[in-house]
Amino acid sequence: MHQLLALLAIVGLSAVADEPQRNDDFPVTVVDHLQKPVAKAIVLSSTNTKDELKVFKTDVNGIAKLPSLTAPKCSLEVSAEGFRTTLWKGMPNTPQTIVMLPVTSGRTLIRGHKTVSDTWLSSEPLVFCKSGLPEFPIRTETDAGQDWSNNRGEFHLKSPHTSSTLLQKDPEPTLTLFAFERKYQYGCFSFVPLSKLGAPLELDLQPLVHLKTSYTFNSENPPRSFRWIIVDKEQRTLAETKAVVEASKYATLATLNCFLPAGEYELHCVDMIPEHDPVVIPFKLNGDVPSVSLEKRDMAPRMIAATSPRFDEVVEAPLFTRDDIDAPEGNWGTIYGRITADDATSQYRPELVAKANPGKGIPQGVPAEDLKVNAMTGGVENIFVWMSKRPASIHPDLIEPPTDPVGFGQKGSQFVPHTLVARTGQTISIANADAVVSNVHTYPLKNKPVNLHIAPGVMGPQAQKVKLTTAESLPFKVACDFQPWKSAYWLIVDHPYATKTNSEGDFVIPNLPPGEHEFRVWHERKGYIHRKLLIRVEAGKVTKVDFEPVSLVLP
Repeated sequence: MHQLLALLAIVGLSAVADEPQRNDDFPVTVVDHLQKPVAKAIVLSSTNTKDELKVFKTDVNGIAKLPSLTAPKCSLEVSAEGFRTTLWKGMPNTPQTIVMLPVTSGRTLIRGHKTVSDTWLSSEPLVFCKSGLPEFPIRTETDAGQDWSNNRGEFHLKSPHTSSTLLQKDPEPTLTLFAFERKYQYGCFSFVPLSKLGAPLELDLQPLVHLKTSYTFNSENPPRSFRWIIVDKEQRTLAETKAVVEASKYATLATLNCFLPAGEYELHCVDMIPEHDPVVIPFKLNGDVPSVSLEKRDMAPRMIAATSPRFDEVVEAPLFTRDDIDAPEGNWGTIYGRITADDATSQYRPELVAKANPGKGIPQGVPAEDLKVNAMTGGVENIFVWMSKRPASIHPDLIEPPTDPVGFGQKGSQFVPHTLVARTGQTISIANADAVVSNVHTYPLKNKPVNLHIAPGVMGPQAQKVKLTTAESLPFKVACDFQPWKSAYWLIVDHPYATKTNSEGDFVIPNLPPGEHEFRVWHERKGYIHRKLLIRVEAGKVTKVDFEPVSLVLP
């Protein structure tokens, strides 16, 4: 396994190098690629004063002493004659050592003899764009470490270097150099030992192969966000990018379209949430074929229960059959049913309400959730069914609201679950599994509105808690002020006789008092499907409620 070489330096209240040192000063040691001290290196440091930078200089032993910082993070820039400027960001107030790299020179060749002009070089990890080409100027993770060769194939890599891009590998660390000829005919990945950086290098470019890869994940809950990571046979990371994703209810297709030099590689398709095992696709490119296609299909989920970041309390409406419903005991009854779509509604296919935009925290396209029709059963999901008024008699086990909270939150740039039923006084736990801030803004009719900002990665015990104390006559909308396509609906009731349809369009309400009761049936697209639906409940029996197919296609 390769580890990042510890190239750390700390910044703090800046002073000139010959100032008297304070007791809380800490040393920053600057060395070259051969571990020799670098004297007179300039250390540019942030300070405890906003937007202020100060300069320090290393002594003959390569040491500069910096006063401590109050900020939890800081930045550092180190420069010296004959070396590439080194950039670093991290935690302050700990003695550190930073390694500087010499200006790297050499030439680019094809098959070891023909020089190549107009070759782009970088020592920073690559980020492939959607088209599969590392666009000129080619993108890297930090936009540092980039230069071009001249018309004789000669290069002098002297641009800034980011301290985290070295690989620790026995017997010594290595620097990765990436080279791509402008017309995308040749390129290479080279791993140069630090001890050889002082001598001229020759980079042998190989034919580039157009690689088209697709991976299909099939399950009832497919992931919606993937990242492709490209590694060599030594498991060194070469490049990575977010996958282009096409998602349906039961499958996700992740594709990669890029150019790679001839060689042996592995593709790692990684769920970005993550909830599933990475998929590993080994392959070899010999350069004789200009284009290669790889396809992989999974037939079963790869769940990792122990590491899956989840909303602890989120439970979707369960799937069941009539045989799963037990006859109620005592003087209580149960009702169940399936609400299906008419022919026009069954043809509905959700459109994307938001296009993928990783820079804004949208890793893949987001489909509309206002209508979900099961292709197998024709059932409509997320229809609310509830008793319109609190009955005089409630099953003794259900009088008090549940002590367990109801889970809600943001995941994959969507609210999860899309519909929620909660009792008055019951806790709603609001989490955020995404890497961007979430906003939860409610629009109730009777309760006080809630407008919360949920930080990225807030889940489990850290989730924010909400209690609503007044029963609502209708489900109300929940929106996000940051990502306007996101919406959900909550129904708050003061009794236990309320539910929503599951992914097959089914619902069940148990332990009802016998007699004729008034129910309401509601969907966000239509409003009331039934405003006053009278259902007779029989003690000790399970009663099926039949519905006409509903039309939910918008005009």
